Amino acid sequence: MQSPKRYQMKLLFFFLVTPVVALAQHSYSVKGEVPDYFNGKTVYLSVFDNYSDTRYETKDSATVVDNSFAFSGKIAQVSEAARISYKNEEQQTFSQEFVLDSGNNNMIVHPVPADYIYYKNKVSILSFPHSASNSIKLQLDSISSYYMRVYGEYADSARQFIVLPFQCDREKLEKQQTLLAGYKNNYYTIIQLYRLYRRRVSLYDLDNALKLLDDNLQKTPLYKELLHKVTIDIAGNERARVNEKMPSFTVKTSTGTLFTNTQLAGTPYIVVFSATWCIPCQEVLPGLKTIYKENKKKGLQVVYFNLDDDVKKWQKHINKHQLDWINVSTYSKFELNNELTDLFNIKAVPGYIVVNKDGKIVFNSYQVKNNDVSLLKEHVSKMLTNSL
Repeated sequence: MQSPKRYQMKLLFFFLVTPVVALAQHSYSVKGEVPDYFNGKTVYLSVFDNYSDTRYETKDSATVVDNSFAFSGKIAQVSEAARISYKNEEQQTFSQEFVLDSGNNNMIVHPVPADYIYYKNKVSILSFPHSASNSIKLQLDSISSYYMRVYGEYADSARQFIVLPFQCDREKLEKQQTLLAGYKNNYYTIIQLYRLYRRRVSLYDLDNALKLLDDNLQKTPLYKELLHKVTIDIAGNERARVNEKMPSFTVKTSTGTLFTNTQLAGTPYIVVFSATWCIPCQEVLPGLKTIYKENKKKGLQVVYFNLDDDVKKWQKHINKHQLDWINVSTYSKFELNNELTDLFNIKAVPGYIVVNKDGKIVFNSYQVKNNDVSLLKEHVSKMLTNSL
C-alpha cells in the first residue's frame, strides 16, 4: 500500500534524526534533601520514554543517608521528564515527576498536605530552587491541581482515583498549552508539547506553538520529530474534512481479495474504524448493525475496518456477529497501520467517516470528537434524504 518514494522519505527522516538522539549525551547530577522518614530507604531515578508515553526507564538508585541522596550520569537530551520514587514498608511505590536538566539539579522533598487532592496517592512534593524547567512544570501542575480540585470526580468506589470530565480535561490542556507558549526557549517546552500532542490537543494550535519556539530549539531532533508528526496529522485532517473528496484506499477483505473504495463510486457508504480488542467498538456494534439494516435497501454500504493482525479472532468476530457488510483489514497491528492512519489521521477507535454517492465526505466523527452512534445515524439519515 505504501509507495516506495514515501517509504524512502520516512526512512531518511528516521536515519537523520535517530543517530543524533542516540549519540547526544548530557551530564547531570542530582542532590536531594528529604524528610527523616526517607533515611535508610532506597530512592530510584527513572527517565520518561517519550515514545511510549507511559513507560519510565530506571537509570539509577541511591540509599538515603543523613536526609540526603545523590545521583549523577548522562541523559540523551538537554532535559528529560523524570521520576523519583521509593517503596514503603508495605512495598507500595510512591513517586513524583520532575524535570531532570543537564547540569546540576538540587531537589528538596516536602511532605504533602493532607487536603492536597491532586496528590492523593503521593506522600511528597518536590521543589527545585533556581530551576526554570521545574518552575514551568510546577505551573502546569498547578493548572491540573485546580481542575482536579474543582471538577474532579472519583472514578472508583474506593474513592482513590480522580478523573476529569472530557470537556474540563480539554480546557485544562488548552490552558497548559497556552502557558507553554510563553516559554519559547526552554527545552522542557518541547517535551510537554510532545505529551500534549498525544492527548489530542488542537493540531493547528500545536503547530503554531512549535513554529514560535526559539531557533535553537527548532534545530533539536525532538522538535523536528514532533513537527513531522504534527504536519502529517494536519495533512490527514485536511484530506478527511467534510465536503472533501474521499481519498482512495486499497486493502484486503476477510476472504483475502483486494478491495478499493473506488468500487463504491455512486454509492453512499460508511467507513468504520474498529478493532476486535476494542471494547467500545463492541459496544457500538449493535447500533451500527441497526443503521445498516435500516438503510441497505436504500443503497447504503458499510466498510468495516479491523485495525489488527489477529486474523483468526477477526474471522470469529465476523461470524459471531453475522457481519454481512464489507469487512476489510490491513492485516497489521493498529500502531503499525501508518499508511491508513496517516491518510485519515486515525488515532483511536471506534470512529466513522460517512461518504455520499458523489464521493464526498459528509461526516467525520474524529473531527467533531464524537463517536456516538445516534449522531452517526442522524448524519446517515440526512445524507440519504438529500440524495433522493
